[in-house]
Amino acid sequence: MMPVARVNLPVNHCRIAIRVQPGAKANEMAGWLADGHGGEALKIRLRAPAVEGRANAALIEFLAEILGLHPRRITLQRGGKSRVKIVQVEGMTGKKSERGPGNNALANPEGAIK
Repeated sequence: MMPVARVNLPVNHCRIAIRVQPGAKANEMAGWLADGHGGEALKIRLRAPAVEGRANAALIEFLAEILGLHPRRITLQRGGKSRVKIVQVEGMTGKKSERGPGNNALANPEGAIK
C-alpha cells in the first residue's frame, strides 16, 4: 500500500488511507490493516462493483453515513482506479479519527453500521 504523504491540511481536515474490496455481500468496515510503512489503512467492503466509478461513489456515501457528514465533505484524493485510496474528510481532525474509546465510528469498525 502507498504511504500517506505528510502535507499541511486545514485544521479541520484529515486524510484516511482505505483499502476497498468491491463486490462484497454488504457494505461494512472490516478492520485496520498494516500498510507496510508504519501506518494503517482502513479496510472497507462495498457491494458496488468497481465499474465506472460506482465503488468510489459508494465509498463516499458509506463514509458519510458512518461519520455523520454530508458526502460533499469527503473527497477522493488518490486511488480513483485502485483499491488503495486516500480520502480527505472535511470537518474531522486527525485526532478525532484516531482509534480509541470515545472517538468516532472509525475507532471500532467491527461495531459500525453495516
